Amino acid sequence: MPELEQIRTRIDELARTLKHLAGENNEICDELVAGVAVGARPTIAELEEVRAKAEDIRRDLAVIKNRGRLDPEVRDLENKLEQVLNRYYWLWQKCKENMA
Repeated sequence: MPELEQIRTRIDELARTLKHLAGENNEICDELVAGVAVGARPTIAELEEVRAKAEDIRRDLAVIKNRGRLDPEVRDLENKLEQVLNRYYWLWQKCKENMA
């Protein structure tokens, strides 16, 4: 199903972006601690973009699920998206700890 493949590709792209950003988490955290506005620096803007795209994907998956397609592939994509969001929140939490 092309629609699910497109969503899978989008999730994989977000996972790669987060992996890259997690490698730079000290830079991101330093920017957040310094009070740099979201969008003012590329790394913070990328992190916020990951969250926004993940929420878009979550809505797209909900639409598919509401159409009655409760197949294992949809559940698999939901789980994969949750892993991406967990990594996103982990990165924000890591920065929050550095702020304290």
